Amino acid sequence: MIKIRNRNLSLILVLAMLMTMFVGVGTASAAATYETLTAPSIIADPDNPQDLGSVIVTIPDKRVLPEEGTGYAEYLTISLPSGLSFSPDSLPPAITDQQEAGELKIVGRQSSANTWDLMITRNPDPASPADPFKDNKADFLIQFNKILVKNGSGNLDVTFASSGAVFPMGTATIAKIGEGNTNTLAKSVKNLSDAGGFIDSIIIVETTPGVLKANDVIELRLPSGFSWGPHAGVIVKGGWGFTGQDANFTLNRQDDQLMELKIGAGFVKSTAQTTPGRIVIGSDDGNAATTNDFLSINVDDTAKLGEVEVNVSSKTNSNVTSQDVVVANYGEYGIELIEKTTTEVIAGHNVQKIGTFAIKETIPNSLVQNRTVVIELPAGCKWVPNKLPVVKNVSGSKLIDNFTFVNGSKLRAIKATVKQGVDRTSAAELELKDGHIYVEPGFSGPIELTISGSAGAEGTVVVAECVKAVELTADPEKGPGVIIGEMNQKAADFYITETVKGAILKKTNRDRILVELDPGVYFAKKPVVTVEEGNLEIDSYKTIAGGNALEINIKYNSTKPSVIKVSEVYLTLNRTVPEGPVLATLAYVEGDVAANTAGSSALDEGYYKDAAAQAADTPTWSRVSAGDVVIATTITPAQGGGTTSFTIGSNIYTVNGLMKVMDVAPYIKNDRTYVPMRYLGEALGAEVVWDDAARTVTLTKDDTTVVFTIGSTSYTVNGEAKTADVAPEIANDRTMLPARYVAEAFDAQVGWDAGTRTVLIQQ
Repeated sequence: MIKIRNRNLSLILVLAMLMTMFVGVGTASAAATYETLTAPSIIADPDNPQDLGSVIVTIPDKRVLPEEGTGYAEYLTISLPSGLSFSPDSLPPAITDQQEAGELKIVGRQSSANTWDLMITRNPDPASPADPFKDNKADFLIQFNKILVKNGSGNLDVTFASSGAVFPMGTATIAKIGEGNTNTLAKSVKNLSDAGGFIDSIIIVETTPGVLKANDVIELRLPSGFSWGPHAGVIVKGGWGFTGQDANFTLNRQDDQLMELKIGAGFVKSTAQTTPGRIVIGSDDGNAATTNDFLSINVDDTAKLGEVEVNVSSKTNSNVTSQDVVVANYGEYGIELIEKTTTEVIAGHNVQKIGTFAIKETIPNSLVQNRTVVIELPAGCKWVPNKLPVVKNVSGSKLIDNFTFVNGSKLRAIKATVKQGVDRTSAAELELKDGHIYVEPGFSGPIELTISGSAGAEGTVVVAECVKAVELTADPEKGPGVIIGEMNQKAADFYITETVKGAILKKTNRDRILVELDPGVYFAKKPVVTVEEGNLEIDSYKTIAGGNALEINIKYNSTKPSVIKVSEVYLTLNRTVPEGPVLATLAYVEGDVAANTAGSSALDEGYYKDAAAQAADTPTWSRVSAGDVVIATTITPAQGGGTTSFTIGSNIYTVNGLMKVMDVAPYIKNDRTYVPMRYLGEALGAEVVWDDAARTVTLTKDDTTVVFTIGSTSYTVNGEAKTADVAPEIANDRTMLPARYVAEAFDAQVGWDAGTRTVLIQQ
């Protein structure tokens, strides 16, 4: 049982003994910690006690606490910061162990106006089963309620002190103090005509408790040309910290432009509830309200078109923020485009639903009758015939019916005409929904509609986010170097990764992926194709087009995003291949139905040109690839071309075709080629410096400096840390460096000729 012997601190001590399995008996590994759980923003109020925040005290191992009845205890002193004290009116708190009754015994005693002492022991025989989770941890929560805050600023930190080792010195924030103010807003902006009208609720909110007080007067002032209407039935309600105080709020019309809100003498500040308050002028009951519940505005002949602002201020309370709040629009024609929902669509797929958006008039007749509204998709997208957006009137009249295609837009643009002869007394809001589109392979990013036409609607709205059907990656990135004119050279493994389930299609005539190599590049043998993740199934695969392409046939599409791995990739390059990256490209689908067997049809569902084609399920294909990836980089060894070669086991190397002799031969270790530091630096044109004390090699060329350390896989390039998978070493009294990492640090290309066991470095 926990006892509290003073009325001035409201403590809620929550004992949470959370245990984990298989923890052996041992001593505590750390002292207790203090962590802020809550820290509200407040203002100073010497008259009204406030509920501040809470702190959780965690004891890593409760076994360090003395047992109850042994005559020993741990003591923890809690001190409030200057300007704070425990309220004499606070009641003794009701405290219980929340999880394990009687596990700890905590006795509290007040020692001064702002200090509290706790005596803490461990109950060796608690009422409930002790430590069910076997971790010996204990924690309890201290909540600082009914605290008088006379003054202060910034963070209010409570201090913890103890003479023992269990509870160290520490602090924790229990509140943040500063000057509060108000924020005023209109619930919505209404439209006014020459006849004037009602406005929506005006809401005045305290940013911290206690800003507003009894006898405050808040002024609501209209601009010239506008005047307040009758206000006898207008509802004024208090909320949050002002709940139940409606009778203290009254409205008084002082003149045409000035309305005053007065707070009565019986008003109770919100610090008594420790919650900021709000005042709502106008009904806060939604559909249950009538227009007479709200303020109204009359429009004079001198009124200016545009926004109608109410200035909110106070001469009695400087903490009331002076604000100009827009409550209405007068006579301002305008059209707003509203994004309501978005969907996710997949590149290469057809008949995909996009999100909903709205075209909204700011005042009636903003959309010009008998004029057009045009909606255009971005390049790479097309509307699906017979599945164009449907129009629903949310408010006002239904001004638009059906859409038709814009001639010559290639299915990207649709249009509709604004009706004439319909009721235009209310501003219309037209919701467009259930539109369907086709997206080309390779497209990614937002689907943004462009709205235009002669009716006055202009702008853009995002209705969907497109993800690529697949992402292509290679391992290693950019692939190894390969030699022009050579056969059977290893390239990178590459991966075709679905971004979402079912992205790779399996339908009639839409069931294969075709991976094409660059002209003059051929698969030396059939690669190995496997599904590494997910549940997509491959039917068969083979090389075609004389080895220039790989065809992968899909048996079943996936219900889990899948990854296709293409490994054991060996290439043959003829001598016409240019220097640079070698690409594996997902071939696009050429032509129309007659060419269904060509290209990556599993990545392009095709689009429907017209209603008849759609009915016949006859697609027209795009001419866009779903992506490509670099699987190798060509290197051309040539005289004077900046090429150096090292042959494993040979002390002969060549620089631009000139043979030279080394005093040590390169070797292979852990699948990496090691080359003598001195000769590798010469090949790269870099200055080489050896630091015997630090056991580092520094290579410098132009503005690039690379530092390797013997025995370490970490190295730096211009100070930036990098990591290799092997470390430099000393062999036969010579410093040997991993060739690839050194060369690539200087942006050189590294190739490997497996037949001759030769490393090629080209700059």
